[in-house]
Amino acid sequence: MSINLMSGKAGSWLTANRDALTSSAKEKFEEIVLAALELQVQRDLYNSEYCESLNDESLSEYSLFLEAMALYHGGKWREFCLNMKIKDKWLDLPYVSTSLTYRDFLAKEHLMIGVAPTSDEVSLDGCDLIFPSSGSDCRLLLFLNEWLKVDSGTIQVLEPKTISHRMELNLASRVAQRSPFVRLGYVPELRNLYQLKKEPQPAYSAAVLAMRLRNIARSRLGNQRCYLNCDKRWSKLFLKVGTKVSAHKVLTVFSKDTKPVLLPFLFRFGGLEGTSKIEVTPEQLDAICKWVAPHLITPASLDEIRKVYLELIDYIDKDIMKPSPHWNFWKTERGLE
Repeated sequence: MSINLMSGKAGSWLTANRDALTSSAKEKFEEIVLAALELQVQRDLYNSEYCESLNDESLSEYSLFLEAMALYHGGKWREFCLNMKIKDKWLDLPYVSTSLTYRDFLAKEHLMIGVAPTSDEVSLDGCDLIFPSSGSDCRLLLFLNEWLKVDSGTIQVLEPKTISHRMELNLASRVAQRSPFVRLGYVPELRNLYQLKKEPQPAYSAAVLAMRLRNIARSRLGNQRCYLNCDKRWSKLFLKVGTKVSAHKVLTVFSKDTKPVLLPFLFRFGGLEGTSKIEVTPEQLDAICKWVAPHLITPASLDEIRKVYLELIDYIDKDIMKPSPHWNFWKTERGLE
């Protein structure tokens, strides 16, 4: 696609080498391109001759483009997707090189979906569908959203599988470690696994939650707090819609029955030794309770909030982390030894 931009002077758009946009012009350029695309799509959709000239495959691909734009940009793009000439046509696209379409998969009672890593070593065993991990490919999100629209459709996030992967060591590493030429390690086979059913199920497994908390503790990104979408068991800690909190998301959850809860743990990393730990001191817990109190969906006293937080801490320590393979790391970082 080429764009003939007839606005302003070249110097206000391009760098001195004329080979890239200036940092200040990028946002304005994107606005102009999106506005031009919106206008062209609107003309196309209201031009019956144009739509009738497209074959079924072209209509499906056009539908996928519009759904992707609606997902990332919202606004008028959502309206375009509802046009009856194009609505849901992307579901009739075939999956990879099979004869089955995405609509065929939506009709199934149970699906296992994987997200492929950049590595070529991916097994499809146990997966009905597998999507690339590229951020520019939105088919996974679109399909998961469609599944939630079907009767009783639910999605559970599962822990990725692992596979054996042979890694060559360089000479310096072999000498230092006195290792053989090849060692056996374990790498993620799939970035994420999603279990799709047409019946109630938890939004995520205990295993994937334990893995994500372990990964956050090991991320070494400085002091940080996290929030997690929880089920109704923790409804007394649900935050109001629109609450702004400086915290990282533990998991992306696809469930209408969960709401965000600010976790009580402070993940610390720093100092000259680069030490790390996971803290919940009495003072920190008091501060958390005071902060969340005005932001809760259901009003509660500080004593009530503290009581539920203590239950949540106990639940994560004993029910999530202790049965997992990450317990030794977690109990050390938490100072539970």
